[in-house]
Amino acid sequence: MSDSTPQTEKTHLDGTDDTPTYASLVEKYMTSLHDAKMWTPLEKPGQEWARFILGGPEDQHAPHIWFIRLPPNHVTGRHYHNVHRLDLIIEGSYMLEGKLRKAGDITVFKAGVTYGPIVHGPEGSLQMEIFADGSKLDPIFDETPPDYVIKNFARMGMHAKVVQQSGTKDAKS
Repeated sequence: MSDSTPQTEKTHLDGTDDTPTYASLVEKYMTSLHDAKMWTPLEKPGQEWARFILGGPEDQHAPHIWFIRLPPNHVTGRHYHNVHRLDLIIEGSYMLEGKLRKAGDITVFKAGVTYGPIVHGPEGSLQMEIFADGSKLDPIFDETPPDYVIKNFARMGMHAKVVQQSGTKDAKS
């Protein structure tokens, strides 16, 4: 339930407005992970997200906080971001580099260090991800990810890239 209305009402894939909630544009905004209006669907069933930016639209470097729900057995390929990131598993689990991570576990990812693959458990997962600098979110993969992954990242305002011997290139869908 909201104490005040966010700067825009969210609409979803039917006409899509993926506007985040900017801290500088609301006096107070309260919601719940159980509020269906908070979530924006992604490319595949069971994938959805919500984002909050601790700043305003003019601040490209403001920290981002995301909530992402991924379905059972979803695999995210090896990649990195050029920004420090914290991941808190709220529900479910995933395997990361042979280690089981479950609800309540926190993982900190250093900027520029490759990690993965991430294999989500049989119950899927709900995660909170905190990115220290919103201007450095683009994922950089070891291999070209599937089209739906590229589309998901694009939907989240990022441009997936692939590492090559001669540098990086944009991943195309």
